[in-house]
Amino acid sequence: MLIVFPPEFVEIPGGAAFIEEEARKQGKIRKPEIRMAGILVVLITLWFTDQYTGLSIGYSCLIMAVVATRPGIGVIDWRKAAKSISWHTVLLLGAVLSIARGLSHTNAFEWVSGIVFRNLSNPSFHLVALM
Repeated sequence: MLIVFPPEFVEIPGGAAFIEEEARKQGKIRKPEIRMAGILVVLITLWFTDQYTGLSIGYSCLIMAVVATRPGIGVIDWRKAAKSISWHTVLLLGAVLSIARGLSHTNAFEWVSGIVFRNLSNPSFHLVALM
């Protein structure tokens, strides 16, 4: 890949100094950052052990989101978190996943794919227009 697309710069001038300056501006790591790192470690552990714990990735994320917003433990206030979430996207995703699960359990996917692929050998105008 590097032969086909060689990098324009081997080193960015002043890059290391910029990174050091930004790290100095941020200062030492604070307690909320340490707590968030701990929450992320637990979350990743839950992801890797989902077959043993029985918790899906979605439930693990939900549990850790609740922990992250708990007073005394969490690192963000629930009111601030709720304002920053795009609730339209969350609701759309939930609706799409629910419909997909319903279609999967009722074998509607198989029915539709059977109709589509059966007619691919002799495609009609309507099928071509649909695709």
